Amino acid sequence: MSEGGDVVNGGIGFIGNHRVGQLSNGIRVVVENRPASEVVAFYFLVGVGSRDEDDEVVGVSHALEHMIFKGTPSRNAMDIAREMEGNGATINAFTGVERTGYWFLAPAVRFQEVLRVYADSLHYSLLAHEEWEKERQVILEEKRMYEENNAACAPVVLLPEAMFNLQMGIIGSENTIRRIGPEDMRALIKKWYLPENIVISIAGGITFDEALSAAEKALGNFGQSWQVGSGLMSRCFLPYQSKTRYIERVGRFDQTTIAAGFRIGGYHSPYRHAARILADILGGKMSSRLFSEVREKRALAYRVRSSTDEFRDAGVFNIMTMTTKPVEAFKVIMVEVEKMAREPVSDQELVDSKFLLNAADMKMESAGGFAAKNGSNVLRYGRMVNREEEERQVAGVTKDDVLGVAYSLLSLGQLTVALTGPESLEKEIALFLN
Repeated sequence: MSEGGDVVNGGIGFIGNHRVGQLSNGIRVVVENRPASEVVAFYFLVGVGSRDEDDEVVGVSHALEHMIFKGTPSRNAMDIAREMEGNGATINAFTGVERTGYWFLAPAVRFQEVLRVYADSLHYSLLAHEEWEKERQVILEEKRMYEENNAACAPVVLLPEAMFNLQMGIIGSENTIRRIGPEDMRALIKKWYLPENIVISIAGGITFDEALSAAEKALGNFGQSWQVGSGLMSRCFLPYQSKTRYIERVGRFDQTTIAAGFRIGGYHSPYRHAARILADILGGKMSSRLFSEVREKRALAYRVRSSTDEFRDAGVFNIMTMTTKPVEAFKVIMVEVEKMAREPVSDQELVDSKFLLNAADMKMESAGGFAAKNGSNVLRYGRMVNREEEERQVAGVTKDDVLGVAYSLLSLGQLTVALTGPESLEKEIALFLN
């Protein structure tokens, strides 16, 4: 364990309320002590996600996330759940496009006990074939849940796959899920679960010294049991163009869900905050233009929104709505998109949006929120990005910045559309894509 100095490019030291350290095996640890908190949040974040997977086993990151707590040589899955929940902990995990996360939230007085059980799974998960055969069926049910959910299928499944590839849908196809085996999960761990690709983030009622000591004891030798490799593999780039600009799934739905996407820059882009503000003004809130035009004035939909997703080398500007009048609603949406690319936003819109974006961080003030954000910052940027730095970046966005992003990125020639509904609308939507 070590500490001292300033945090530079993932080094060790202090920024504001955060302290960053390093375990003896090289895993970075970021700690935020909140003395008034009676809970501790623990995040084990790995810089690998679905986009890093081979075509034959798309979904293996997600499969591993499901399997990691299914038993060790000393505990079965029920033992793990009972020991953690019996100590008051909430346990969960997630898989994303570029990272996989395992986390728990526990009373501060039981943190050590919960971490010991949690670390046992991270070190020694059996990844047993018989457990995987059962969990494979669970994942197939999860996939069907998304595909049969009209609100989720278009934005979560169809649009990412149309704009990029199957990997961006995270869960994989039925064929790849059936092809995956425990040996593929072990290969993923050996390739990507390297100490230099892992960040542990801890926040809540625990001091830096206590957190770092507990992490060292529990995970300071992580990787040895899995015989992980040395040196990260090179990463692939996302496809520059959509493999198809329109995709639809017609089924027994009452409403039509439309998910539209434009390519934008990734989280290293100097214009990412301008894109976030653009999304907020267009459709990110009740006072947004889309909410006003689509819902309030015309009553075409209950739900309409816009947002951004950011990855290493690309991002997506998303627009989504559900309606029984899809053609009319889509026309209104496209009119508002074109206005954003043609006319500057108002001074008031810009001021309100900046304040709302900064307030969003304030509203995440919890042990879990701090741990998730801090760990993500270190994993993404190799360093802490505190609130003051983000606020300065947001404050520096001008109306010209927002207009420039809208003009360069929200071109109908770059639009990709995914749709689920009771009837095909390919001909109608094609008019906007040509």
